[in-house]
Amino acid sequence: MRIPKDLYIWIFAFILMSLICLLLLVIAENQIPDVNLSNGIVAIISAFIGVILTVLVTNILLKRQSESEWKKEKDIAIHQQKILVFSEFISELWGIIEDGKIERNEIERLRNIFLKKIVFHLNDNEIEKIIGELSQLKNKSKESFNDKNGYIEIFDHIPPIFGNITRILQNNLKDEEIKKETKFLTLYNSFNFDSVFEDKGQGKDTGDPESASAESRQNVAEVSSTPQISPEGDEPSYWHFNMLYPEQQIKAFKDGKWELALLEYGEDWRTCKIKSEVSARDVVFLFQRGGPGYVGVFKVRPGVYRVFGPGRDETDANLEYDIYGGVEDGATWCSNLKVTPVAFSSEGVGYESVRRKTIDRMRSGWTWILEQFNTGANDGKYGDGMPVEGIDHEAFAKILILNDITPAKKLE
Repeated sequence: MRIPKDLYIWIFAFILMSLICLLLLVIAENQIPDVNLSNGIVAIISAFIGVILTVLVTNILLKRQSESEWKKEKDIAIHQQKILVFSEFISELWGIIEDGKIERNEIERLRNIFLKKIVFHLNDNEIEKIIGELSQLKNKSKESFNDKNGYIEIFDHIPPIFGNITRILQNNLKDEEIKKETKFLTLYNSFNFDSVFEDKGQGKDTGDPESASAESRQNVAEVSSTPQISPEGDEPSYWHFNMLYPEQQIKAFKDGKWELALLEYGEDWRTCKIKSEVSARDVVFLFQRGGPGYVGVFKVRPGVYRVFGPGRDETDANLEYDIYGGVEDGATWCSNLKVTPVAFSSEGVGYESVRRKTIDRMRSGWTWILEQFNTGANDGKYGDGMPVEGIDHEAFAKILILNDITPAKKLE
């Protein structure tokens, strides 16, 4: 226990006061008894004690007040400093995903800010939580690492991790931990005006000239629930579809659930696109990030989609196809494309250009993908039938012929 510096002074003052009082009493005892003298001595002693006590109490009160004011000023200064450094870190954190990719130098910059400025304001529990989030980010980043260009591609799994880190820092600034989770991801997505600029021809360069149609930007509830069906003979549309979590999606295939699943948090443009633009007989190319590239070719089957979410159409049949557990996770929408497999290979055929959207109509580039699968078929890489891995020779040959590509001999 730390002893206050002025305690010794007060002990000395108390001893000195006691000695003076004792001295006065001794003098009084040796004098001729005199009532006035005795009363005077008592009065002097009382006044002396009163002065000492007053000074002591006043000093204690002033000291406590000074300590309280100093602590208050210190807390205010620390709080202001926290706001500054937390704001800088969070600004950097969310800023690195603006261009759709995370590069090594951006991670190093975040690390430097965290270790130089943030770590001093966190307790052990908060540091452990952030370590957990960073570990999850590292594991997920391995799945979305672009080997060709050497950066991490931004997909739906990364912003929620950033939201959790932001929440940890927000709780640090509060007197009590926030019980109700702030919807950081919903807030972040609310600032997404890409559809507005795309409509005016000012969209981001995504490698695809497509501009979102007005219908695809309608609220899900306003989009017709009648699946689009291409009349026989019509040219199909070709779609890029990004696989969210390969392990769960491929397990669904093995269980005979041929549906391509996506989740939305605070947005609905992907679901609107599925409901209003995708038609039966369209062709979908399934993309797996992290190296394999395009791993599957599918045809959209009648019925086209299955759309549900928390509080919406949560029937047992729909929940059975909740491939990623979106309802339990609080996803705004769980949206599946109903498909028939044409070709699938977990090794993948690579990719010619990067598409960052979860689902995207292709204006070009699909013939390259078809040619890669066709070459693989010619080399005997795929078996007959579609338990999971394999190729439907007849269905794939029809798609090739439709695109003026000569089917491999193995497909005949």
